[in-house]
Amino acid sequence: MVGLSIPTIYRQMKQGTFPKSVKLTPNGRAVGWYRSEVEDWQASRRQTDKGAA
Repeated sequence: MVGLSIPTIYRQMKQGTFPKSVKLTPNGRAVGWYRSEVEDWQASRRQTDKGAA
């Protein structure tokens, strides 16, 4: 959906530039993201890309 590798996603989460994951299982091995937060992130990236052009 976002075209980023898993390590890149986690690095950006740590930097605060990608939405935080949500645990889907009690042990936390399976995670996901709220669609609305990812869509907001994508929209903000499009705005940033437009500003750089």
